[in-house]
Amino acid sequence: MTKNEERSTLQRIDMPGVVVRYKIPKGIRALKYYANAGEALNVSKSGIAFHIDESVSFGTPVQIKVSFPDGQHLDLKGNIRWQQPGNSDSKQMTGVQFYAFGRKGHYNPPQALEYLRSMKGQAIEFHTDEKPPQQD
Repeated sequence: MTKNEERSTLQRIDMPGVVVRYKIPKGIRALKYYANAGEALNVSKSGIAFHIDESVSFGTPVQIKVSFPDGQHLDLKGNIRWQQPGNSDSKQMTGVQFYAFGRKGHYNPPQALEYLRSMKGQAIEFHTDEKPPQQD
């Protein structure tokens, strides 16, 4: 499986109005502030894509705050998985894979996973070459 195939195995949803702020830990001072990245390009239960102003290496840890139009806010941690140049400005399209969900400090909160799974149209887990599970 190629990286492009791997990235598309979960259904990603275009989510207008989802605002993302991020920070890349670089030292104690940097941990206080989040940069405003603007709107998310898409989101799934395993990750999110959005624009940022800087080039970041594959695997770089990142903390993000995601605000949804329904008022829900999620604080999530993950790693940079891919980055591509944007269309006309200096922003980079950036994909973040969320860390696992669990109850310990280095995990993302289980409540966040529950919310991400509940998003309209969100697939639990199926490959794009398979049919989604039947709903009764």
